[in-house]
Amino acid sequence: MLKVLPSDVGIVQDSSIAYFQTDESVLNSLLLFAEDAPDFPARYMADKLNLPHFVHFAYNPKPWIMWNNRSLKYFDKTMDIIEWAYNNGLGVDGVPLPPSFKRKNKFIYTALSPLARYIYKALKLKRKYLKK
Repeated sequence: MLKVLPSDVGIVQDSSIAYFQTDESVLNSLLLFAEDAPDFPARYMADKLNLPHFVHFAYNPKPWIMWNNRSLKYFDKTMDIIEWAYNNGLGVDGVPLPPSFKRKNKFIYTALSPLARYIYKALKLKRKYLKK
């Protein structure tokens, strides 16, 4: 994403009508046009969870902020991938993992997950009104 996005644009660019979700636009373009992108299957197979697949955390809050009821079922698998990446030198040097991406905090995020939607909305409102 850093190769194609301006430095002053985050993953959401509200001013763009066509591509406001810049992270999804970049990922989609890579899947479609990158030379080493994986082949697409001939049929829809999202229900075949035993095959390699992408998981898109579509609902707020995102897991890197807080785990919600929908995303919590992927906690252990997500931690496995993150731990594998860091153990194989693929972590981002100098960038600490958020508390929600630490396996030791699973109990806390499991307990809070039913309230995650409301906590996220409250934090968003707080940020909005503190800006004014």
